[in-house]
Amino acid sequence: MSNKLNLNVMFSFLCITQTFKYLKKFKPKILILILGMIGAELLNIDYGWYGIACSLLMLEFKITQAWILGWSLTNIVYAIYCGWLPQMFAIFAPLILLFYKADHDQKPSAIEKRFFYYFYPIHIASLAALKSLM
Repeated sequence: MSNKLNLNVMFSFLCITQTFKYLKKFKPKILILILGMIGAELLNIDYGWYGIACSLLMLEFKITQAWILGWSLTNIVYAIYCGWLPQMFAIFAPLILLFYKADHDQKPSAIEKRFFYYFYPIHIASLAALKSLM
């Protein structure tokens, strides 16, 4: 049995929000960012330092050479760090954002809203029932 904590994605969100909160409050932003990333690794949260780095990059999403370099290096280093090379395909994720047009957004209908409220628990229950049949 491992003594390491294995905290899920909710703890990742908590670590990310706390890092961002302190990034806004204090001046040595690089120090706060590094401390948040080290903390994420020490706590062994899902995605670790990568979750904080990608969230910050997406928060500052502007296609510039510096942004593309930062995004690419973050994904390449993480793919090597975690030993899972298909992760490098995340480099292409921002392409989706390039085609997003906020002015074409529509409010979801009542049916669409309810679908997403009920879909997750129903599909989890279905998977649990399927597992119990196996």
